[in-house]
Amino acid sequence: MSTAQTLILAGEGYSLGIAPEAESAKAELLTQAAGITAVIDSTSAETARQHVKKLAAMRNLVEKSRKAVKEPVIDVGRKIDDKAKEFSAELISEETRITGLIGAHAAEVERKRQEAERERLRLEREESERQAAAERQRQAEEAAARKAAEEAEKARLAAQEAEWADSPDQQAEAKRQAEEAERAAAEARRQAVEAEAARQAEAAKAKEDALAAGMLAQSQGPAGVSWVYDFETTDIASLYKARPELVELSAKRSLILAELKAQAERGEEPSLPGLHVKREPKVRTR
Repeated sequence: MSTAQTLILAGEGYSLGIAPEAESAKAELLTQAAGITAVIDSTSAETARQHVKKLAAMRNLVEKSRKAVKEPVIDVGRKIDDKAKEFSAELISEETRITGLIGAHAAEVERKRQEAERERLRLEREESERQAAAERQRQAEEAAARKAAEEAEKARLAAQEAEWADSPDQQAEAKRQAEEAERAAAEARRQAVEAEAARQAEAAKAKEDALAAGMLAQSQGPAGVSWVYDFETTDIASLYKARPELVELSAKRSLILAELKAQAERGEEPSLPGLHVKREPKVRTR
């Protein structure tokens, strides 16, 4: 889109100046005021007060004139604001709607990412536990295999010794025990091999799952979206108690002045904790 203006102010506009008679009246008042250099008694105080009233009257007239001259301009300003608001309403509506869609998608992506991160951490814990349990099982299986091999070796040696035995029955029994021990050792070795293969397959599957979860956990949200923090105050007193530097306090001037006046009317010395109260003269200008 070009940089051409959307709103156009038509018409002659406004010129601003000061009325000549106002300039003359101001100059005369300032000349008279310059003659008042001291207030030494009640007469001079009254004379000074009368001049203050004239100055204030001129100031009030300027204020009324300012409001009267400014009102049409303010009205034009309101019309400009209304026209811009009216023109932008549909744009803002669509901008808000589409921004909401993007935000909802970003929130869903972030939810899945956090869920994947939790899953990744869970898989890491499970894998660590699985490896520890597998190591214990492997050590137990190795011990069982060694024991079976030792038993087979003992049976083999017993069978060799039995070959010299006089009784055929003793020879047959020794041979049977040796064969049974060998079969047990072979079975223990087979089970150990199968258990190790199962452990490797389980480890590979766990690694694959962890990799997938890790990739999702590291995934990026839609471009142009950043996450910022915002807040709603639910208990200002609790926040102030915990972190007073994060709370802004200010004195309620009108209520304080009313309280000081009420204290004085009750015959008390006006005072409040944390305040330096002073009494100052106020000259009436009307």
